[in-house]
Amino acid sequence: RFNHLQRTVFKTLRFLFSLNKKHDQYQYKRLFPVQIFELFVGIGNFRSDPNAYKEITNAWNSIHIDELIKIKVERLQSINPKQEPTRFIRDYGVYECLGSGAFGSVYRVAQRGSTTMYALKE
Repeated sequence: RFNHLQRTVFKTLRFLFSLNKKHDQYQYKRLFPVQIFELFVGIGNFRSDPNAYKEITNAWNSIHIDELIKIKVERLQSINPKQEPTRFIRDYGVYECLGSGAFGSVYRVAQRGSTTMYALKE
């Protein structure tokens, strides 16, 4: 029964994913571990049969509890629309570091008073 419920949840998420714009679909990629996201997208168009989501459910259930906690703490928090910036660079609130390298770091930021997100290189 629990596996059927999980499949139904993935089915529902896949339906919502198919309705969202590309911009919103990025949130799913951030939410799921890479392996799960690849299976999720690999299903193709939305499929109404819950058994189509069996492989995703099995993969999800094989994830170690530490990874699930990491998803909860790091990934869910990073897509929280009410998240406060961790600091400010000039007039931009910094929400997360997207990456860094030899020439600096790139952050996901929003200008004070705005909800539009930008990438800022420092």
